[in-house]
Amino acid sequence: MTLCPSDSSAETNRFYAGYATSNYPAVHGGGIQAVSDDLDHQGNGVFSEASSVTLDDIAGGRGSTFLLGERSLTPTGNAGAIWMRSINMSGTGDDGSAVAGICDRSAMINDFTNADAFSSSHVGGAHFVMADGSVRFVNETIQSAIYESLATIDDDK
Repeated sequence: MTLCPSDSSAETNRFYAGYATSNYPAVHGGGIQAVSDDLDHQGNGVFSEASSVTLDDIAGGRGSTFLLGERSLTPTGNAGAIWMRSINMSGTGDDGSAVAGICDRSAMINDFTNADAFSSSHVGGAHFVMADGSVRFVNETIQSAIYESLATIDDDK
């Protein structure tokens, strides 16, 4: 279980069949509008369905590529995340958004209406773990093109 000290939610996620709560889902990619459970619609980040990305595959630089992002569990709207099984809210099937998130102009930081978005209890942004192991606080007003780019393994940064 990986919880942010600022998140006061329970150790189990009531939205996801009682699995352990996590505040740090993997980054599925950027510029895509939903986490996909479909092998035909891979993410462009480090983590996607059946991902085989290695650190050497990160062409954009490890210090400028997201691995994990923060997502808070809120009483309304955002369902947070679980660690570490892809399962839907009823516990009967897969749901990639349970363990991964996206960076897209339709799902900016602290957009609590989008279950695939990253969010936090911190004012103004959320924390992200970079591929070089560093942790950065990313402002919720980041330009969408930069935000999307940081979520990909491509070298367009």
